[in-house]
Amino acid sequence: MNSCLICKKSGLDASGDVLLSNNLFVHKDCEQDLYHSIKNKTKDKKSTSNIELDNLRTLQKSIYDYWPSYPPDWKERKEAIREKRKVCSICGKASTRKYRKYPLEFHHTIPVNTGGSHIDSNLELICKSCHKKEHEKNPYKFRKKH
Repeated sequence: MNSCLICKKSGLDASGDVLLSNNLFVHKDCEQDLYHSIKNKTKDKKSTSNIELDNLRTLQKSIYDYWPSYPPDWKERKEAIREKRKVCSICGKASTRKYRKYPLEFHHTIPVNTGGSHIDSNLELICKSCHKKEHEKNPYKFRKKH
């Protein structure tokens, strides 16, 4: 059996632990402790080395990359990708944020529910029209909004 990615102890407790899309897991309490540790160390810069904080953030990102739903850092991930990519990766249309004529949406190339992840290489920024077409190709992989 695998062990928690944070505390390294084995034992998956189905009630509160998080099974990641790569079939590894973290104890929910360990993930919360990691989150708060990063938050506190970020505030208290005097007693924390940059290396220590970077290591904690790297561990957190490696966990959130395979989070079973949208990860807690989803908003930050989206902003970082929007800064790098300005056009639809399929048709090349640029987003005109001011008018929202071609709003760009996030698409998981391999859906998380089929083993995909939230790593940058699995995320595409595509226009609404192309996003609809992508999900029409594989309708069984897409939950319709009600």
